[in-house]
Amino acid sequence: SSQDKELAIATEKNIWARAFQLLRTRPVVQLAGIVGKGAGYLNGDYLFEKENTSGNGEAGAPLFRHRRHGDMVLFFGKDHRWWISRWDENRTDQEASGWVQSQQVQAGLLPHEV
Repeated sequence: SSQDKELAIATEKNIWARAFQLLRTRPVVQLAGIVGKGAGYLNGDYLFEKENTSGNGEAGAPLFRHRRHGDMVLFFGKDHRWWISRWDENRTDQEASGWVQSQQVQAGLLPHEV
């Protein structure tokens, strides 16, 4: 029902509330230690940009954009993994994929907490 869907959305927003509070004082995730092909492109600072509302990844989760390579984002996928990938705002069917992924984690945890 639509009531169940609204409740699910409200619950997801509550899950991420603590994370957004932390991001007010610490809006940068610094990734280092990625090795291999493309490491220079993937390592670096990812700046908190916005709440993800595009339909790509998990709605309500934070979205981070690479400071130097603006086409690269760090996002929380529907599979409950943090991903680094190129981002297409116009696609709403984008599956979680990319060059780097975290282990599967609980929603609400920021990348530096994984």
